[in-house]
Amino acid sequence: MAEIILKDVTKIYPNGFKALEDFSLKITDKEFLVLVGPSGCGKTTILRIIAGLEEASAGDVIIGDRRVNDVLPKDRNISMVFQNYALYPHMNVYENMAFSLKLRKIGKKEIQEKILNIAGILEIEDILYKKPATLSGGQKQRAALGRAIIREPDIFLFDEPLSNIDAKLRTQMRIELINLHKRLGTTFIYVTHDQTEAMTMGERIAVMKDGIIQQMDTPENIYKNPVNIFTAGFIGSPQMNFIKDSDKNIIMGVRPEKLKISSVEPEESSLSLDQCYVEAVELIGSEKLIYFDCNGLKLISKVPEDIQTIKGNSYKLYCLKKDIHYFDGEKGEKLYYEKI
Repeated sequence: MAEIILKDVTKIYPNGFKALEDFSLKITDKEFLVLVGPSGCGKTTILRIIAGLEEASAGDVIIGDRRVNDVLPKDRNISMVFQNYALYPHMNVYENMAFSLKLRKIGKKEIQEKILNIAGILEIEDILYKKPATLSGGQKQRAALGRAIIREPDIFLFDEPLSNIDAKLRTQMRIELINLHKRLGTTFIYVTHDQTEAMTMGERIAVMKDGIIQQMDTPENIYKNPVNIFTAGFIGSPQMNFIKDSDKNIIMGVRPEKLKISSVEPEESSLSLDQCYVEAVELIGSEKLIYFDCNGLKLISKVPEDIQTIKGNSYKLYCLKKDIHYFDGEKGEKLYYEKI
């Protein structure tokens, strides 16, 4: 049982910086939860408090059925994979993977069987006897995963583990981590500032800002129903368009794929903008992003690649009422159309 509960956790550093205050979070057994947010929002602090690498200034950390505030990291049955891999440079991959098992006095034959099994899963058999300095970023990441997996922990913690590898390999590694989670059937907590990673990998994602969870839900629900402007703007690539209505003190949010280009506006539209000039066009496979300037308001529309526009020409943009998100102009909280 690897359910994790953080209850009213506060973390204040010696310099007086308060990273978390009365922070509470429940992570269910075998869940893949992603903590996502900008740098300095507290997500890595949460990970380190769960691991026992940071001590909570107040509050409770509960893993399974026990409070672990005073339990040493080595006794929490947790493996952590870091951004910089943290492999022992003087050991080859085999020795790195074997290290924790040797400390537990496991026999050589059993260690070898475990390493070969995991090496097969991660496809690293050919690098087992190489030192970290000779490996590529992707190979180092797999080696670090192998070292974490071999301990058979209840919980895996990942602190931006893919940020140092190239974009193509990142995509592949995301898929492999998802499959690894299914295969191992353990609790995964993954920290990233990359919202694409969060949307791809998490069963649930927690969007954070300034030590506070802004919204926690499935990726689909957060994308479709953001509860405030921060979440709406942070989740989605390219980000949501925001259009201010000063008269009503509201901000309208429109996803780029919902902002349409047409000379004929449908009757059910609730937002239309004339004289929007094309500044740039970016082709992204079967779709393209068109960047507009509407009297100083910068907007992005995502359209099929066969939609033709000419740079410098003006077009009419519209959005259907059902596709507009409304936010309070001061607090940034989600409003509902019938209340506007």
